Amino acid sequence: MTTVFRGRTATRSGAGVVLVVTAAAFTWPWGFDKVAMPADGTGAAEVVATYLAALNAHDCDTAAALAAESFASIAREWCGDVASLGDIRVGDGVDEDPSWTGLPARSDVVSVPATFDLDWLWLRSDGSMPEGATAWGYRLTRSAPEAPWRITDNGLG
Repeated sequence: MTTVFRGRTATRSGAGVVLVVTAAAFTWPWGFDKVAMPADGTGAAEVVATYLAALNAHDCDTAAALAAESFASIAREWCGDVASLGDIRVGDGVDEDPSWTGLPARSDVVSVPATFDLDWLWLRSDGSMPEGATAWGYRLTRSAPEAPWRITDNGLG
């Protein structure tokens, strides 16, 4: 009788391991490719393209590094929730008046439109948008013309 109990326990443990591995396969962002940071003089549209490539590659460090301090936690959250971004297209930036954004008047501010096909990780959608074709936008700022562009906001679709 003891042997049968141990056999059932082992079977239950094995089933538990299979369940955990299966759940991880559907919820963990596999890939972990490293995306190179753009040079400081890179334009705002290229910064957005690199950010989206980092999200797609699950390179959360690069995604957060392309964000302003106020946006870095959002970048990390998205990086952990996105399964993939396909058919990424980034448009030209449009200059904005810094006073519209509450940023210092000496800041350069630009909005950059983007479209992509979004696929969330299983059970990870934040509810902000459905999967599939998506039009989205990003606001970037820099403190001086020689400073790098950094993402400060998103959802400007």
